[in-house]
Amino acid sequence: MDELLTRLHDLGLDDGKAAEVTETVRSFLEEKLPEELVVQLDDILSGERETMGSLLDKVPADALPSDVRTKVRGFLGG
Repeated sequence: MDELLTRLHDLGLDDGKAAEVTETVRSFLEEKLPEELVVQLDDILSGERETMGSLLDKVPADALPSDVRTKVRGFLGG
């Protein structure tokens, strides 16, 4: 999450606005990601765990339709 805050500051956002944006991103991810990833979201965003792409590989095949898996992977840059 610190990396995201740094990038938002680099765009000229003050601390308050950057915090709003990061909370919006967190909420969005909580709504869109499968539960298997949501429970690890804090670790993922802090950079303390595996990459989101490698975690996506661990999501059971039947937990996500293949088109959603492809879109998520594309969103993650992989």
